[in-house]
Amino acid sequence: MISTARSFYIQRLGILKHTLAESIVQDRPPTDVQHNERARFLRNGLAIISFNILEDFFKSRIAEVLQHIVTSPVGFNRLPAKLQEAALLHSLVGIDKVAKRMKSSGADWRTFVQTQTQLLSSSTGIPYGLSGYGMGFQKSNLDANDVPEFMGNFHIDGGWASIEHVTTLVGCTVVAARQVFFNAANRRHAAAHDPNSHIPFTDVEDFITHAKAIALAFDLLISQAAHNLKNSFAPYIAGTKITPGDLRLRFIRKIGAHYNEMNVGNSTVIKRCADEATAVASLRARRNYSGEMIVVVDYPSKAENWYTAF
Repeated sequence: MISTARSFYIQRLGILKHTLAESIVQDRPPTDVQHNERARFLRNGLAIISFNILEDFFKSRIAEVLQHIVTSPVGFNRLPAKLQEAALLHSLVGIDKVAKRMKSSGADWRTFVQTQTQLLSSSTGIPYGLSGYGMGFQKSNLDANDVPEFMGNFHIDGGWASIEHVTTLVGCTVVAARQVFFNAANRRHAAAHDPNSHIPFTDVEDFITHAKAIALAFDLLISQAAHNLKNSFAPYIAGTKITPGDLRLRFIRKIGAHYNEMNVGNSTVIKRCADEATAVASLRARRNYSGEMIVVVDYPSKAENWYTAF
């Protein structure tokens, strides 16, 4: 299924990569002071936006997954306890903050509050709705502690360690993922508040690659939660936590201009395709495909794209 949040995030990352290829953001020799100052200003802006779009992906993808969860046969009171808490208590805080911003800007905050609170009150019955404002909207920016908290709400074990584990499973290992996120958050804050901050080109370039792998891992794990609920998976509903080992993955390797459909063990190329869409459709049409998540890797070590059932 196409995820709007995912597609938008990958599109934004592509724009960032193209922007970094422009000479205007790269330093010249120290004697070219004027150019280097312009490049510094622009890189500071890129440091802000590269972190902000990852924040936005976390929040918007969570909201999408919640909308799939409400179509499951599992009632609200059987959802993980922390997810219930986020959907009710935390949503009240998020709705309040967003509504106040809307009021300041002259937007229709009344209808927004009425719509969101109707979702909250619907949790007493079936069908029910879930507000998308319970995770990530309580403060201005995310920090490194928020991501494992979101995962815990979905009953996912391991926090950042599980994200690192998933990036290794898909061949795009991110070492010390928490520190990567923490450093990016610090760069974002420095660039936003200190006019003298200097963000190195390589810091922004490396973060774009790492952020994509982190987003992939987070998305696959919370998508597994939706899968478990949609399929009324009894151990999960009873309290068994999700781990990276629960993910069922199939791979497409991009090598040069070709997209190579891999076998179940990811050891042999079974078909070579000219484009990604053809490779994904071919894999899904195979008899031995049973709804696994599909990961497209720019071989050997860069996440290209990924697909889930929800």
